[in-house]
Amino acid sequence: MKLNFLTTLAFSAAVSLNLNAQNLKVQPEFWYSGFKNPEVQVLIYGENISRSKATITAAKTQLVSQQRVQNPNYLFLNLKAGSPEKFEIILQDSTSKKEKPVKIAYEIKERTKRSYGFSDKDFMCLIMPDRFANGDPNNDNMPGMLEKANNSDPNGRHGGDLKGIEDHIDYLKKIGLTAVWLNPVLENNMPVCSYHGYAITDFYKVDARFGTNEDYRRLAEKLRQNGIKLVMDMIFNHCGSNNFLYTDVPDSTWFHFWKEGYTPSNYRGTACFDPHVSKSDYKKMDEGWFDKSMPDINQKNEMFLTYLIQNSMWWAEYVGLDGIRLDTYPYNDKYAMNKWCKRMHEEFPNFSLLAECWLNDNPFTSYYAPGIKHLDGFESGLDHVTDFPLYFALNKGFNEENGWDTGIARVYQNFVSDFLQPYPEKNLVFFSNHDVDRPATVVKGDVDKLKMIYTIILTTRGIPCFYYGDEILYESPESGDGFKRQNMAGGWQGDKKNAFTGENLSAKEKDMQKFVTKLANFRKSSSAFSGKLTHFVPQDGVYVYFRINGKDKVMVVINTSDKEQTLDLKRFEECMDGVKSMEDVLSDIMYIKMPKTLTIAKKTPQVWKLNNYEVVEEKAE
Repeated sequence: MKLNFLTTLAFSAAVSLNLNAQNLKVQPEFWYSGFKNPEVQVLIYGENISRSKATITAAKTQLVSQQRVQNPNYLFLNLKAGSPEKFEIILQDSTSKKEKPVKIAYEIKERTKRSYGFSDKDFMCLIMPDRFANGDPNNDNMPGMLEKANNSDPNGRHGGDLKGIEDHIDYLKKIGLTAVWLNPVLENNMPVCSYHGYAITDFYKVDARFGTNEDYRRLAEKLRQNGIKLVMDMIFNHCGSNNFLYTDVPDSTWFHFWKEGYTPSNYRGTACFDPHVSKSDYKKMDEGWFDKSMPDINQKNEMFLTYLIQNSMWWAEYVGLDGIRLDTYPYNDKYAMNKWCKRMHEEFPNFSLLAECWLNDNPFTSYYAPGIKHLDGFESGLDHVTDFPLYFALNKGFNEENGWDTGIARVYQNFVSDFLQPYPEKNLVFFSNHDVDRPATVVKGDVDKLKMIYTIILTTRGIPCFYYGDEILYESPESGDGFKRQNMAGGWQGDKKNAFTGENLSAKEKDMQKFVTKLANFRKSSSAFSGKLTHFVPQDGVYVYFRINGKDKVMVVINTSDKEQTLDLKRFEECMDGVKSMEDVLSDIMYIKMPKTLTIAKKTPQVWKLNNYEVVEEKAE
């Protein structure tokens, strides 16, 4: 990468501006009235634009200042937004009165009053837009986009889009989902492997192969009408190497450049809070690049940080988001991210900020958990973190023999570690995502194990999250990211198998889909799952816990052993006070009067709805 502005600067004095509104990039292209902090930084990008002097025709909005950087192709205007109005930004070449001024239409819009946020009352689904459904084949290949569609390439563009998701909202609702998290939908105009969305080339534009900004907004509205929230995936640590902010950098401090050339991160997230960390290790983690095609952003640069924060605000308001999931959170400057959290919460009360913290142990994850001020003075300001420790506990626990601290005891001990966090119920709990092997592969196709794991995910404390296709037993047939990110069955014309209609699904696939749907919809109907978690030490491979919220009580029994087990219910009487009848949600078995013991088949989950009333047995006439 060359710092193009060094060359441009040498010749700018001799070159005519030739300003034209059509070839200028303005970000954000409009703003909103009513933010507590009314100031907005407007980036204007065009050849030698810094030589122009700006004025505005606004009656209620003020031009506070204009700011230049090293690269003459950038001009930053600091506005103080007033009440809603339309006006013009006028740019005049300050070195030549012969040049005609350029007029840029700008608008301050009215904010929309709405509620925000997700919680442990929700059930979330992670969807990779390129792989879910191809709702509009006409946008598979778009003018100016470097990578063309190739549905046969696991790492290529497959054609999924926002319309495909919109077309199947009824399926998402039927499954029992109340929130959707999409992998990044913003433009990734990269030559190869751009389908995943994590190499953004324009922070203010939906990738044309997914649709338009307005399509994204319409999807959010239709989801909201169906009781489903929308979570946006954002990346602050890096962008794509074809992003104009990198190909023609504003100045040399916007990205982390190394004298040695490309320098990858050491990927050691623990360096961010290690009290004994060396400066070189910390620098490698903080400033090293995630990938050669993903330049590492310097969030310590206040102008770039403002750009990123405003970008989050703009999308939250424009689309009507309920939350943001921030990618590779520990790789960012933690103090800059704290500023992001504070500003977002200031302007969007109850908005949910979720951080991907791929850290294996609870003490490490808890460093970023909400509500904790650490000995080093750091407090993240986040609302939610990804519960990777639970993922690893489930992964190991269900692939080893039961012992004192192995098997299901490993899962139990993971929840014991909740003392490290004030609000563990805010963790995102999951057993799969776009970066790990599919659950069916992890348990080697053992459907009984999957049902037990999915039961835990959907009934324990936290916000459960599934990855599209897991409900029909998707596997990762080979190594590599592309094989973890298959097309959803039925999302493409000509698919023989269809998850949305059930056509040609195997008996096992249909059974798992039914299992997840039944449990998810029960979870949706019960307030117990946003209540207290009380669990009991596993015995003979059986793990029992209760979810209690006032009169709503649920008992979960997970028998991981290879033998049928009989439980003495007296052991659990502290949680069963006042219970007079019980019914298993999964099997429809009901006890109209409370039994003294409970029998559970081998490798089986049970989810008991506990009632404070006796069920009257109907007599046959």
